[in-house]
Amino acid sequence: MSHTPGPWEARPWKDKISFGVGPVGHHQDVVSVFQNTYLPGTSEANARLIAAAPDLLELVQEGATLDKVPGTYAERCRAAIAKAEREE
Repeated sequence: MSHTPGPWEARPWKDKISFGVGPVGHHQDVVSVFQNTYLPGTSEANARLIAAAPDLLELVQEGATLDKVPGTYAERCRAAIAKAEREE
């Protein structure tokens, strides 16, 4: 499975409470993050977290290569990668 290549950035929309997330330097959004009416003020934080996803996946992929011992950090990294890539 592949995703839109990173790095991504969070960009505020004209309403300043909704955000688009997409590749740096491009105007096409991968995700639109709207204001959550139950948790006001969280849309920017959610957009920043989503924008970090390609970087976080890259770091976890590096961690997955550290060792093969069950229950270790590397095993947890491999499980997170599988979840991200829907290979559970």
